[in-house]
Amino acid sequence: PTTVDCRVTGERFVFTIDPENVKALLAAQFSDYGKSEFFHNDWKDFLGDSIFTTDGELWHQSRQLIRPQFIKDRVSDLAIFEKHVQVLIGLIPKDGQEVDISDLLFRYTLDAATDFLLGSSSGSLENPQVQFAEAFAEAQRVQNIIARAGPLIPFIPKSSFRRALKQINEFVEPFIERALRLTQQELDEKTKSDEG
Repeated sequence: PTTVDCRVTGERFVFTIDPENVKALLAAQFSDYGKSEFFHNDWKDFLGDSIFTTDGELWHQSRQLIRPQFIKDRVSDLAIFEKHVQVLIGLIPKDGQEVDISDLLFRYTLDAATDFLLGSSSGSLENPQVQFAEAFAEAQRVQNIIARAGPLIPFIPKSSFRRALKQINEFVEPFIERALRLTQQELDEKTKSDEG
């Protein structure tokens, strides 16, 4: 079957790979499906009240905030991604030596995403010990446990998760502060240049 409906620990789960169901969820009937308060509560510490965790008007507001980042001209400008791909390729051993490609791809994704979204790369490919990359990996690790723990969430140790979130926030804060210092004229010019 392409769609399975089941109950786990009293919660209903629907799994689907049916293209029509996926299309309905992500496009045609998007507003009919929500993330639920359960999902929001599990993910809010890591992702806040963002496009990934909200529905309705809050989701719409979050979408409007990030929309300029994903206009056609911006997304099709591959120079940012190419720059980081070149660094990635340079780190793959040419002599057939074993390499953890998943770690390299993770760090490539962080570097390209921070460069694309924030205007400055985290630099984790060049320096694997970058605290932001380590913090992001740890936050993801614990968040994956939280997302699967259901009623056992209160028993999950979260001290490393809180430390990781603090480091992530410290990395991102200067970018937020810089954006908040922009004048209305600078914002208008940036929006206009982003739109095309």
